[in-house]
Amino acid sequence: MKKRLLIIFVTVGFVSFIIFVVVFLSHNKTKKDNVQSNITNVQSDKTNIETEKKEIDDYHLIKNALKTKNDIYCKRLKEGNYDQCVYSVAVYHKDSDFCQKINDPNLKKECLENLEFEKIITGSDVNECFNLEVDKFRKQCLKDFFVKYYNDIDKCKKFTDDTREFCESVVYRNIAISKHNEEMCYKITDNNIKDNCLSELKKIKPPLDNDGDGLSDSEELSYGTDPFSKDTDNDGLSDKEELKTYHTNPRNKDTDGDGYSDGDEVKNGFNPLGEGKL
Repeated sequence: MKKRLLIIFVTVGFVSFIIFVVVFLSHNKTKKDNVQSNITNVQSDKTNIETEKKEIDDYHLIKNALKTKNDIYCKRLKEGNYDQCVYSVAVYHKDSDFCQKINDPNLKKECLENLEFEKIITGSDVNECFNLEVDKFRKQCLKDFFVKYYNDIDKCKKFTDDTREFCESVVYRNIAISKHNEEMCYKITDNNIKDNCLSELKKIKPPLDNDGDGLSDSEELSYGTDPFSKDTDNDGLSDKEELKTYHTNPRNKDTDGDGYSDGDEVKNGFNPLGEGKL
């Protein structure tokens, strides 16, 4: 009996020991795996951070700088681009103090003048443009004023030399575009503005002229003629000929009331407006 109990006791003890060993080893393995996993994750995160620093492109760095108004992103750009990045941030936020971070003295001056230019063109005094020392801002400032407020060549006479010619070029362009007149572009002395004038006219569709008589539909409506008929009064003269050449009434086939139509009189060499020959 005692021998049997001893065998049972030894067997239970051995099984318990085996179970303990298995559990202990399993726990250590899990713990080791977790530690290794954490190490791997930390290394992976570190790698991702380093990769992000390397892979983020200049476009997104500048975008972040503009969004946060922080030049730390500008410092991560390729060598030589820091100043330009700061310039962009300063202009974007209209902050002249930010311009002071620029190292290049010429670019710093340009940054400050850019902001001054923005203030001037929101005003109404064209003479303030002459206070700008950077040529491109001074010229653009003048152009903005000429485009907005100058529609008559005579207004340019108050300026002298190059400024007057530049003013006239801008005004001629404005007139050419508004009247769809390509010939007016050739009066422009500034080559860049002339090229722009011709280019713009090629893009602009001519005014609608349904009957093809040379008068736009809007003109015909203002004269009271039929925009769908070249000869509203059927006298043998087109509406454009009556209005622009013979100065007869395009809504009356016999303008002078002598019994002969305007078209017949012109055809036979007589004055459709009264006595005598053409």
